[in-house]
Amino acid sequence: MAKIILLGWFLPLALFTGALLLVLTGYMNRAAKNTALASAQKATEILSLRLNDCELASKNASYLPVIMNSYRTYLTDGDKKDLSESVTTFLKQQYRYDPNLKDAVLVFTSEPEDLYYTYNNSTGGTYKDIQTFADTALADVLKLSKTLDTDTRLVGKDGRVYMVRNLMDPKFNPVAVLTLELNPDALKEGLKSVWGYADGALYLRGQDGVQIPLLAGGEDITEAAGSGAVDFDAVSDGGAAYDTVNGHSYVSSHLSSYGGLWTLVKLDNGVIKAERRTYLSFALVLLILLIPLLVIVRQYEQIYREEIALRDAGIKALQSQINPHFLNNTLEIINWEARLSENYKISGMIEALSTMLSATMNRKAESVHTLREEMNYVDAYLTIIERRFGEQLHVSKEIDEKLLEVKVPRLIIQPIVENAVEHGTKAAAGRKTEVSLSVGREGDHLVIKITNSGHLQEADAEKIRELLTGDGDPDAGHLSVGIRNVNSRLKLMYGEDCGLTVEDGKSAENGTGCTVSTIRIRMKDAQV
Repeated sequence: MAKIILLGWFLPLALFTGALLLVLTGYMNRAAKNTALASAQKATEILSLRLNDCELASKNASYLPVIMNSYRTYLTDGDKKDLSESVTTFLKQQYRYDPNLKDAVLVFTSEPEDLYYTYNNSTGGTYKDIQTFADTALADVLKLSKTLDTDTRLVGKDGRVYMVRNLMDPKFNPVAVLTLELNPDALKEGLKSVWGYADGALYLRGQDGVQIPLLAGGEDITEAAGSGAVDFDAVSDGGAAYDTVNGHSYVSSHLSSYGGLWTLVKLDNGVIKAERRTYLSFALVLLILLIPLLVIVRQYEQIYREEIALRDAGIKALQSQINPHFLNNTLEIINWEARLSENYKISGMIEALSTMLSATMNRKAESVHTLREEMNYVDAYLTIIERRFGEQLHVSKEIDEKLLEVKVPRLIIQPIVENAVEHGTKAAAGRKTEVSLSVGREGDHLVIKITNSGHLQEADAEKIRELLTGDGDPDAGHLSVGIRNVNSRLKLMYGEDCGLTVEDGKSAENGTGCTVSTIRIRMKDAQV
């Protein structure tokens, strides 16, 4: 009996337990690696967001006319005191309380010896930082500005990270250089979110391909990066890689912006081993306790998988409700901030974007709505796109207001108007693009015509014919998908004599070539 128990039960169980522990060890090693990689990618996203915030802040100096207007006045009256007060006040308003910055310095290229600056006490900025910039980094920044053009560039100097941007005159000559010293604590905050973080560093690719440290790490990180044991070039944009060097684990991630940025994080081996031991001990005890129930537990495998799938479906459904609601609330907050700042152009664009977002969410699950509501979405899109193209785009509308309460399918006009704008501006080759929208009734049909001033090339015409007949590439861009989607829905709802056509035509104004997109809907099927 003892031999039977030993050979038939204990020995197989011991072998099974040993094999299971090996499998668990491998699984936990992979789990630790995957966790570190996933958190490194998330850290890169956080770093990217912070750098984007800093870049947007730097653009205010270019987009707001305060500095350039003050400089032009100075060139006329020579009053440097007034120039200094105006520029310094602007810098304080824009950058003094930004948690991502330590200080901001502006230098006019014609008078590089005069520094206009502000510093953020809350992030540790002091006048000493301004002096350090003048002594160690100013010469490099002025040299860089000569080739920087309108780009934004990061510069590392003695453990400090600077973001540099030119202010250009109408002929795109640099008039001034704005330098923002970034808050290192804010930059490292994302790196510290990497699972198992022990130390971290940020590198910038130099012109010769050598990694230049922006935020230096400890001795181990410096050695791992400098020895080539960590292959930065193997990391894709937005991706992460896991390496082991001299018994230490590292994760690196890549951000292609600003000429190429890399993060390198050293992981705490103690944390990794402690978690591994905890999991192994728990797994061993659990295995021993559950051996008598092993056979029964296997019968519940299918039920377990179904519950997991149901849980994931529930989470996704909850996310689909929360995210749009959160985004709408966020847009509303931004809109109020814009209004409080009396920036009504930005407020108008935010309201237009919110309208388009509401259109895509379709919370009421309606397949049709009034033509008036459909035109609200079109107007929202045009509000945004006209800001983009300015005077290069002119849109005219001619709408029979008696038809505004006619029911039409949702989102059938905006995609076609968007296609007309994109096609017209590409074909314009620098000329002004004309887009017209007309809504009227022809016999038993509601007819919506969108005309753009771009001539329809034969290749484009063939592509559109394929899309409208269902033979086009299913993976085509969103504009092509929009054309096919609109046509398919109209034919399904109203029949083959309705739908979308796109044809080459001639402008009624000057007889030049144009492209005409026509939507036809049977009136008797349109609910009023």
